Amino acid sequence: MEHNDYLSQEYPYDPRAATPQFELTTRRPNIPMSLTDSVTGDAIQSIEVTLVGPSTPGKTPPSQQLTLSSPTGQYALTAAFAIVNVIFRGEGYFESNVLTPNNNPSESQSVSLTPARVVTQNAREAKARSGANNKPSHGIYWYDYETQSLLAYSQANWLEFEIDFGSELAAFDFELGARNFRIIDHKYHFQVQVDFLSMEPGRLSILAHQTETQTARLRLPPSTGVQRVRITWLNDRYIPGQLDANIVVDWVKFHQRPLTPEEQSAGQ
Repeated sequence: MEHNDYLSQEYPYDPRAATPQFELTTRRPNIPMSLTDSVTGDAIQSIEVTLVGPSTPGKTPPSQQLTLSSPTGQYALTAAFAIVNVIFRGEGYFESNVLTPNNNPSESQSVSLTPARVVTQNAREAKARSGANNKPSHGIYWYDYETQSLLAYSQANWLEFEIDFGSELAAFDFELGARNFRIIDHKYHFQVQVDFLSMEPGRLSILAHQTETQTARLRLPPSTGVQRVRITWLNDRYIPGQLDANIVVDWVKFHQRPLTPEEQSAGQ
C-alpha cells in the first residue's frame, strides 16, 4: 500500500477471505528544522544531511544523503522511511547527530552547529612533491594544470601537505578533491594512498571525472603541532583510444572533528 502522505506498508492477503480492510498508520516523515551557528546565531545557509532509517536484522539500514540550501536556515526533512538519525555536515562546523527525532513535530526543531576549523590548500601548496623512488621531480612527474592544480600522468607520484593541529590535541578529517585529464569512462576510480604519522596507510577511492572535481574523505587520528599528510596515486591505467587515467589534484581540505571519548582519554 503506497500513499504520498504515508510510509509504504505490506499486508498479507488471502483472496479466499472476506473483503479485506487495510489501514495506513505511519505518516511519512516531515521534520521542519532551523539551523543556526551556535556562536553567532546566524542562519546556516547550506548543509549536507544524511538521513538514516531503522535497523533490520540482516539488512543495512536505509539511508539518504541530501545537499540543501536555504537563505533563512529553514529546512524540511523527509524520506521514504522512518528517520531515526539525522547527521549534519556543514563546511566550517563540527558534525552533529540528532538521534531518534520526532518524525512529525508540530513545531520547527532548532539545531545549533558548533564552528570548527577548516583548512584548505590547493595542490600548488604541497610542501614536497616527487616521482617514483623518492627522486625529486623538478616538474618531470607533476605538471602545472591551470592555476592552482597539479597533474600526474603516471602512478607512484606523491604530494605532501602540512597541517597545524595546534598546541592542544585535535582531530581532523582529510578530504581530497581530484578529477581526470583526457578521456575516461564512468567506472574508473582513482585509488589514492594516504600516509599520516604511524597509522596504517589509508585508502581513498575517487570517481574520475573529466570536468567536475570529485571528493573523498578519510579520518585522521588526533595529534598536535605541525604534521605532514602524504598522498600517493596507485592505479594508473591506459587503453589506447578508450581510457587515459591522469589524475588532477585540485585541493585538499582538513575538517576539524570532535574528539571521541576514547581519543580524549588517550590524550590525557
